[in-house]
Amino acid sequence: MRGQGLRAARAPSALLCMQTNVQTPRRVASFHMPVYEGGYIRAHVHPKRFAAVYRVPDWRARILKVTDSYVVVDKPAGVQVPPTVGNIQESLLACVEKVGR
Repeated sequence: MRGQGLRAARAPSALLCMQTNVQTPRRVASFHMPVYEGGYIRAHVHPKRFAAVYRVPDWRARILKVTDSYVVVDKPAGVQVPPTVGNIQESLLACVEKVGR
C-alpha cells in the first residue's frame, strides 16, 4: 500500500499515531485519520483514570477569574492539571475548556 494511508479501526481518546520518519506523535482525532506506511499506533488500553473530575457538579463555579493572560480555577484534589499521554479527557484543562468560558 505504498503512498496510501491505513485507517485506524477505532479512535479512543488514548490513541496516538506516530510516523517513524518524523517521530512526532499526533493524537488520533477521527476514525478517518490515516496511518502511513512505516508509521505505528500506540494505544493506551488501560489509561490512568482521574475519577475526581466526575465529583465536581459545576465546573463553571470553580472558575474564579478569567483574563486575557490567565485563568484562575479552584482545582479539587485528585484532578490532573495537564492532560496525560493516555488520558486527555479527565484533566483540569479539559474540564475548564468544556465549560467554554
